[in-house]
Amino acid sequence: MDFLTELEYEFSELNQPKPPQGSRVVTGKMEVAIDKAYLGKDFICGLSSLGLIAVPTSKILRILSTNLPIRTEITLLELLAVQKQPVLIEYPESDQENCWLLNVSDDWLRVATKQGIAWLAAQSIELVKFSPVDN
Repeated sequence: MDFLTELEYEFSELNQPKPPQGSRVVTGKMEVAIDKAYLGKDFICGLSSLGLIAVPTSKILRILSTNLPIRTEITLLELLAVQKQPVLIEYPESDQENCWLLNVSDDWLRVATKQGIAWLAAQSIELVKFSPVDN
């Protein structure tokens, strides 16, 4: 009887989604290891050495992993619109400065830069870092 129970358990495990596992994301600018990765409609996110990050799929050259991460139906802009913690945005011209998300309006991001308030097109995002406030 125990054999049947174990066999039934094994078959039920096959139908369960696999837990998120480590992936390596390669873009034109970087290669980063991401644990507990999730694949949104237009981004991948997870934990890395940089903290919790999201990378738009338009910037990804390849994902090195045995399986694709667990999928979710949320878009990057939807994720950014509901954030309650500071979000650092990296875009091609931002090598020397930080750009902090203020809010999302349609396909545009309102951000704070050293020069003042600016608007970024969503497709210009290279990397998003979700970070707690340092006091």
